[in-house]
Amino acid sequence: MQSHSGLAAPLVFSSSPKTSWPRLHVYCALTAATLPLFNWPRYKKMKAGLIGIGSMGMAMALNLHRKGLQVCAHDIRPEAMQSASAAGVGVCASPAELAQLTNLIIVVVVNAKQVDEVLFGEHGVTRIPCEGKTVMLCPTIAPEDTLAIAERLTKLGLTVIDAPISGGPVRAEAGTMSIMLAGDDEVIARHQNILDALSDKIFRLSARIGDGARYKLVNNLLAGINLVAAAEVIALGTRLGLDQHTLLALMSASSGQSMMLEDRMTRALANDYAPRAHAHILTKDVALGVAMAEKAGQETPLAAYALAGGDIADLCGDLDGDGIPDHGDCPACQIAGGADLPPTTLTLRDADLAFVAQVVAPRESRAVRAVLDPARGLRAPPLA
Repeated sequence: MQSHSGLAAPLVFSSSPKTSWPRLHVYCALTAATLPLFNWPRYKKMKAGLIGIGSMGMAMALNLHRKGLQVCAHDIRPEAMQSASAAGVGVCASPAELAQLTNLIIVVVVNAKQVDEVLFGEHGVTRIPCEGKTVMLCPTIAPEDTLAIAERLTKLGLTVIDAPISGGPVRAEAGTMSIMLAGDDEVIARHQNILDALSDKIFRLSARIGDGARYKLVNNLLAGINLVAAAEVIALGTRLGLDQHTLLALMSASSGQSMMLEDRMTRALANDYAPRAHAHILTKDVALGVAMAEKAGQETPLAAYALAGGDIADLCGDLDGDGIPDHGDCPACQIAGGADLPPTTLTLRDADLAFVAQVVAPRESRAVRAVLDPARGLRAPPLA
């Protein structure tokens, strides 16, 4: 296969593991052979590789690329790979191929099951010799999962940075998200240039792997509580006849201020339904935080209240067995997801339901009404 320049074009990988993986070895051999001759940018040693380019991972990749750093990415979704490639980010057919091209492997997937798959699965990072490489774990997962994953990687000769992230995709692309770092000082220093490019808000926590996860879950417990509280008090203000925008401005400039109030409620009141994150992820994080607190012997009644909307979780179910309720087919959760509200907000009380129907999703109020249980005395407002 020839390119316009007359040089052999890169191999295109099949989506079938049976055909793509034998060809990966050929690809790597050809890459090694042609690198000294042609020095193609695609085959230079990348400074960083990202596995998982959803809203956060894509934003991080675009940020690094914009700053002139070499970056490659992998995702199981073809559309994400196409978007990354169109933006100039190098794409890899698998986590294993990505690991061939970089010494810093940044994992930005959703949960521990996905981390295990991209690192230790059939086509995972550790399917190639990886001694000396570093894995940076960004997902919000349980501290014990972080530690177990780190121990497995260490036995294979890799180093680990425990590095949960927070702030949303807008801040991630701007390089202003927060990164919570735990790990060996020497390992972190080795990749300081990438870390500095990723964020100007780096919190160096400790050398103990798992502390990043602990700090992140404590933060997300508060985020979940603040989000539910913000919805509740604006619902109360609405019922009292207060102007919603005046109330939001007042609280944002007063002692009731929180990031969740300012960001989420501002968008809700502006009729802004553009999804910027998945509602179920915060629900997952709050559940992990509550479980962590229980193991530590600490009661968290407010967090438990924020998580308490079991009706919606029961309606959705756990379709893929990953321990996370699957909200995609539930109309109420689609509404919550559109405004980045946790699904549990829909089941707290009549006031919250009224807020969702009137403020967050007036155009979908029929969907809200469809999931209300008249036996519980929950009432949606009249349809416009």
